[in-house]
Amino acid sequence: MAGHEADPNTHTWTIDVSGNGPFAMSRVRRWLRRALPPSADDVLEDVLVVADELLANAYEHTPGPREVRLTYLPTPCRVVVEVDDTSSALPTLHNPAPQDLRGHGMRLINDLSDAWGVHRDDSTPGKTIWSRISRNPSIG
Repeated sequence: MAGHEADPNTHTWTIDVSGNGPFAMSRVRRWLRRALPPSADDVLEDVLVVADELLANAYEHTPGPREVRLTYLPTPCRVVVEVDDTSSALPTLHNPAPQDLRGHGMRLINDLSDAWGVHRDDSTPGKTIWSRISRNPSIG
């Protein structure tokens, strides 16, 4: 899994969102709230925003997401959100003006995440965009 090292206490969940359209976003938010334990409450709102933005970008800039993965590492509290899509196009970090209606998504992801990145698997089309969020942003 991208964005973190192996940890025996790691918990990973997956949800298939292929073919669901943007309505899958509310389904994913409910799934995230149920999957994460109470010990992750400190980061839950940031996780929800990041997941929304990753999914919105996949719906806006690609044929759509295929799968969302959530990984929880309890000590210290870290959450990794990954979204697989079918496009090879890489995300772009913009610096939009406050009044701009578009271009804020990757900036939000960048600001709320300890780290984020893109992973490509040559055996499948597309990419995985991931974001790591922790209770303590100094964790790297």
